[in-house]
Amino acid sequence: MNNYQAVLGKEITTVDVINFLDSLEGEQTKRENNVSTSYDYELLYKDEGILITISENKISAIKVYFSPTPITQPFRKEFVFGLSYISSENDIKKQFDFPQNLNQEPMRADNIYQYENCTVGFDAMTGEINYAEIK
Repeated sequence: MNNYQAVLGKEITTVDVINFLDSLEGEQTKRENNVSTSYDYELLYKDEGILITISENKISAIKVYFSPTPITQPFRKEFVFGLSYISSENDIKKQFDFPQNLNQEPMRADNIYQYENCTVGFDAMTGEINYAEIK
């Protein structure tokens, strides 16, 4: 199991989470949520393209952004389900059992696929991978 999945659902003060956060490079930006009750705050590591969502002092989601290319370095380590081998929307249809595109809006920016606890977004125009998120 890789670091991303190992810290999901764990308290922010546990040793595993502290070690995981310390392993991330670059400046951390804390973004408070004052709009909805779905999460408390997010930690953004812009240089690495990683967004960590915190709810009730636990990590509830981790999102890795891949755009603009090149693909961020953390993704070259396996993120989840072998997604490090995916470069386009065609790959996710051929290699994995992801259901059809969940976003059916005509003006969509991303084509979104979800399987179990993993969501992957592709640019609707180019088919290039934009992000992957585990919850």
